[in-house]
Amino acid sequence: MKKRTCLLLLLPALLISLFVPVRADDDTDTARMAIQSGEIAPLGELFSRLAKDAPGKVLKVELEHEGKSAPHPWIYEVKVLTPGGRVLKLEYDARDLSLLKLKGKGEQHHGRPHD
Repeated sequence: MKKRTCLLLLLPALLISLFVPVRADDDTDTARMAIQSGEIAPLGELFSRLAKDAPGKVLKVELEHEGKSAPHPWIYEVKVLTPGGRVLKLEYDARDLSLLKLKGKGEQHHGRPHD
């Protein structure tokens, strides 16, 4: 009897889920449209730039939208683990991939990091 009651309670939820349209995440759609319109560089270009600026293992990438009136409307925020064991935090203008900020343990400056 318990199994039948449980199944009867789940059945409406299952039926509803079949008819509710699935939508992609709004943030994903916004980022995809920004790449297609040329507002931001694709991740592949960012990774190529990171290989030159901060070789190591990419731990995290975030895309922040600061607003159209901001000096840098889109910013890639990246964390990289260097071969020397340091964690670097880098910020790039997502449009042209210019390095805006570099932070590492015990350091804070602009330019190419050196291990």
